[in-house]
Amino acid sequence: LQLEELADTLDGSREAREYELRARLVRSVTEGAYNKLRPPPESLADPSVDHVISARDAARLRGGGGIDAVLVLDPEPALLPRHALAEASAELRRLVAQRTQESINPCNRGSWHGFLPLDADKAARQGLGPSTLALLRKLGALPALV
Repeated sequence: LQLEELADTLDGSREAREYELRARLVRSVTEGAYNKLRPPPESLADPSVDHVISARDAARLRGGGGIDAVLVLDPEPALLPRHALAEASAELRRLVAQRTQESINPCNRGSWHGFLPLDADKAARQGLGPSTLALLRKLGALPALV
């Protein structure tokens, strides 16, 4: 698998290869500390989101499937009531304008990155409102379904 990933990297442009190799080096050096910060998905599970990803969709995502594995989430019932979703959306849009940085990845030129805490205490310390906290908690629970 690592040789296949390396071969894929070498097929890219010089700039893309440089970025990818640098990212691999950083990941290998920081992996231990990073894994300590990352809770297992099961610890964030929430039965209120069980309807969002079906067993069939989860199997497709686990199996890879390339572009066919793209999954659009539009659950019924929605993750939040309409007014709460509007509040969370407005707050997240403000955060994007204030707390993001432009990507330096040559494959994503023009994209912007930010980090949202899935931990309720960290999110509350950042001043996020109750609707955004509820949405982040539910989004954080989705990986446990896969």
